Amino acid sequence: GVGFELTIRARDRGTYLSIGLNSLFARPDYNNSNLLMGSEIRSFEFRISSHFNLINSRKWLLYPYYSIGMTNSTLTVYKKTDNSGSIVNSISTITTPDYYEKNYTAFPTPFFELGGGLERKFFNGFYVGLNGGYKLSGSQRYFEKYQTLSDSPKVSLSGLAINFKLRFELREILRWSGERFREKVNRGLN
Repeated sequence: GVGFELTIRARDRGTYLSIGLNSLFARPDYNNSNLLMGSEIRSFEFRISSHFNLINSRKWLLYPYYSIGMTNSTLTVYKKTDNSGSIVNSISTITTPDYYEKNYTAFPTPFFELGGGLERKFFNGFYVGLNGGYKLSGSQRYFEKYQTLSDSPKVSLSGLAINFKLRFELREILRWSGERFREKVNRGLN
């Protein structure tokens, strides 16, 4: 999946808060074009995370974190008509659509995630890191037209979570660009 977070670091450089949106798209049968039936899952998540830096370093962050949020998922089941082979097969399916799909949605579900991470600062405001933890999520059944389907599978996104992070700190970037601007102005005035 892909995620975007807005990061706000505290002045003491020991903690930071992030607010993020993540999305996940999974299609288990993607590489099999001959398959006549299939499914795909889309998941969207809103999260608020808190991180506490354990080491006093200008370039490294080592932290535990926790996140809380809501996640929502959609299941799409599709079926393609087999029009290949003979003219008899093609004519026998002439009244059915070539492609049929049905969408199911799960109610938004809360989650809690606890883990740790390591990040390295490469230049002003740009960090690269890796974090991982365990996500504990409630479970819901899919519904169609606001009616829960009793035989639908339960949706739960609980399990291990590993993230590769590219992070930008807005405060550092603005401070760095402001310093460069002031240097140019001062050179121009002298």
